Amino acid sequence: AGATDTRGKEIGHGFAERTTFVVTPDGKVAATIGGIAPARIFVANEYPGRDYALVPPRPIALAAGPARPVLLFLGRLVEVKGVNYLLRAFAVVERRRPDAALVIAGDGPQRAELEALAADLGIRSVEFIGLVSDPGIKSALLRRASAMVVPSVRTRGIAEGGPLVVLEALSAGLPVIGSDALGSST
Repeated sequence: AGATDTRGKEIGHGFAERTTFVVTPDGKVAATIGGIAPARIFVANEYPGRDYALVPPRPIALAAGPARPVLLFLGRLVEVKGVNYLLRAFAVVERRRPDAALVIAGDGPQRAELEALAADLGIRSVEFIGLVSDPGIKSALLRRASAMVVPSVRTRGIAEGGPLVVLEALSAGLPVIGSDALGSST
């Protein structure tokens, strides 16, 4: 059996065995994760910014219906964010889980290229919603998502530090799926 998140959903068979560590928003969440050695669970409860669990959500209409699992990317659409890899991975996920949806919240110089890539890959359940700066909209997205995806990459010697979006997601109790290129991965 795989690990279980705070919402009672199985994270995935074999997840615990392949995971270097798991980051959770607090000790209560950490206590609910089964199959992962406690030494590999990091509790990040010292977030200095906005606690999105306390921000009232504002209405936002998404194409994904309320029962569908949603993966959320929130950030600038630039090479170091690795969204092209996320789209390629999501194309595989969508074939295996046709009910899954991907929401890409952000804007940047790669947006048109990434939208074209999504179309070329035949992804049906991706929605590019643009820049989100309103805390209420961000709160609604964090509450609606099943997981935050942070696919950052190292490119031309450049890597992200510790993306703030990881802490924002954790403050809302949202699981985070991140790449090994994150500054927060060590």
